[in-house]
Order: sequence, then structure tokens, then C-alpha cells
Amino acid sequence: MEAGYRRPWAPIRYEADGARNSAKDWREFGSTPGEAAPGRYRHARFMPRWASRITLEVTAVRVERLQDISEKQAHAEGVDNHMAATAVGSDATRGELLPATVHGFAHLWESINGAGSWSANPWVWAVEFRRVER
Repeated sequence: MEAGYRRPWAPIRYEADGARNSAKDWREFGSTPGEAAPGRYRHARFMPRWASRITLEVTAVRVERLQDISEKQAHAEGVDNHMAATAVGSDATRGELLPATVHGFAHLWESINGAGSWSANPWVWAVEFRRVER
């Protein structure tokens, strides 16, 4: 098939973890795993659909203020109880009365975006999605 990417046509090495696509896919190229070299690096956004290991469907997009995040949303962002407790314990002088999970998210946000970035309360895109099973 031409390079329309409807089915595997070259071995893939995934940059995120170094994994290679399955042995089944390698047999389709007429070789065994490791025999054929993966092609050039290709950014994930330019990978063909057949090469994706996870498919997400966007279910909602909205604009909101950063500090409007709920406990449920902070948890969905990856803040667990341990992170929340650590943030609250390390930042007790903050003076804000926030739920622990939101406080943990604020701590994480500032560790990524710099001091004062939480207080700036910028407008942010909130994108919700669900995993689509193949």
C-alpha cells in the first residue's frame, strides 16, 4: 500500500519509552524484531493512526480561570492525596483556605510555571477527554 498509512509499513520505535511495535507488526514487514531498523524520528502528532498506542476523544473544551479548578478536576490532573498532603505541609503559610487537592495542584502549578503563577490566576483551556478502546 502507498504511504497513506492505512496499515503498518515500517517498524516503529516509540520515543517515550523506547518500545518497538509488536512482533506481529514486524512479521508484516517480512522480518523478525530487531532485524529491520525503525524509520526516522516522527513527532507523535504526525504519526499515522495505526501507530498510536492510545486514542483519546475530546469531549469538552472550555476557558476558565485557573483558580476555579475543583477538587475533582485537580485529582483528574494527577494530584493524589500524598501530593496534596506534601504541598499543604510545605506551604502552611500560604494563607489561602483551599481544599487539600486544589492546594496540591496550586503547588504543582507553581513548580512548573514559577513563583506567583498561581496568584496571577490566568485564563486557561480546560480540555476533557475519554479513552477510546480499539
